[in-house]
Amino acid sequence: MKSILYALLILTLPTTAWAQLPAGFVRHTSYIYTGNSKTPLATSFVVEKDEYVYIEVSGDVYLGPFTGAADATGKSALAALRFNKYKDYDHGALVCRIGDRTMPCQEMFRFVDAVYDPIADGTMNYLIDGSRMVRVRGINYIPGVHFLSPTTGPLTFELNDTDPDNNEGSFLIAIYAIKKNAHFNRNTLNYCPVRMPSESETNEWKREATGFFYHHPDTFRGKGRYKGCQCAYFEDNAHTLDNSTSKKGTFDFGYFLSQDKTTADHLHVVLDMLPHELYGKRFPAETYRPMPNANLTR
Repeated sequence: MKSILYALLILTLPTTAWAQLPAGFVRHTSYIYTGNSKTPLATSFVVEKDEYVYIEVSGDVYLGPFTGAADATGKSALAALRFNKYKDYDHGALVCRIGDRTMPCQEMFRFVDAVYDPIADGTMNYLIDGSRMVRVRGINYIPGVHFLSPTTGPLTFELNDTDPDNNEGSFLIAIYAIKKNAHFNRNTLNYCPVRMPSESETNEWKREATGFFYHHPDTFRGKGRYKGCQCAYFEDNAHTLDNSTSKKGTFDFGYFLSQDKTTADHLHVVLDMLPHELYGKRFPAETYRPMPNANLTR
């Protein structure tokens, strides 16, 4: 049932908006993995080295009488250890493979709906879509994995189970990918007024409640034709646009791709916040490219 609901959620994403992004900026697809499959699922989804990859998995697979049903993170079961293909991973975990590198699904965003940060006036805790979370053992989480690809090649998925004959059920695998150049060049899609928007421009710009640590206090989020745009302004008399410092606004794929707040917030985490974190750690000297002068308005 969860797989069906999740598939419906994926289908509600705005397909017309996806088509409006330049080719290769954000790639997205989904696959079904049947739990009793005896061969790995070799996909046609090819990622390149250092490409950001986010994989979110829904559904359950019944792994036999000793283990029972499990989500994509699998289960720790002593009776099933001899049936593990990957000895260091839980039994029944869905494993993603690229070349000779493997990554098992993990419990992502644990307890994210339990904490509020008043200093930042809202945190990732309120951005994750609760309807996508598994709620078992008193733990809330989303099964999946995110990483910068260690090599180039197609994604392959397989279950950590050498005896799948008695398995039942399936997983729905949703994949999102952003190439390194697309991530750092996202501001080619950003459009901003040279001066801070006025009160009369609220139909196109909305002041954003954001922590001072990340952006300037005067930061605005675009609406309508400017959806996805984020513009931050210096605290000077002219309120001029910041297009050079670390506190400048950046174009956000998540808020461009959906007008539904819950879906947009979730995609913002998946496509904007997580790649920002991973690329910042892997390439600390890299910065977002400045917004082109042609994208400055009035």
